[in-house]
Parts: sequence; C-alpha cells; structure tokens
Amino acid sequence: LSINQGETQIKVPEDEDFKIIFKINTGLANIRNLPNMKTGKIIDSIPIGTQVMVNGIQGNWSKIKYSPELNGNQKTGWIATRFLDSEIK
Repeated sequence: LSINQGETQIKVPEDEDFKIIFKINTGLANIRNLPNMKTGKIIDSIPIGTQVMVNGIQGNWSKIKYSPELNGNQKTGWIATRFLDSEIK
C-alpha cells in the first residue's frame, strides 16, 4: 500500500487463481464527486448488484470506477465503503 495525499491505493496481486469483485449491496447507492457526505455532490446513483472497481480508500469512502450502462463509458466517483460487498472469484 502506498499513501498519496491521504488516499490509500489498493494493489491487488495479478493472480490467475482469483480476483476480488466489488458489488453495490444497497438498493440505490449515491456516487459523489468528493469523499464527504456534506461537501460531496451526488453525481450519480447506481443500483444493487452493480460491479465496480475500487481504486482507492479515504477514511470510510472508496473511490470507484464503474460503467452505468452496458458498453458505456466508465465513470469515477466516491461511495461510502459500507455500500460495497466484496467476493473472491
């Protein structure tokens, strides 16, 4: 792990045997432009079961990358980490 301006970067080993999948675990999760409930503006909402990539963690927040639609452009935003479930495949 490397720390950069308070944001923790997550490095998952590239291993053929498994990978970690993150999914939304609540009905509709708000995505914010900043990792803060008061100052971060809601920029999107994504439904339960949406698969996301976690690119970093700051406090109780995760920086994610996701595709809102199938074959859509990827977007980046912040979500409260408690709204993510992880599984190993």
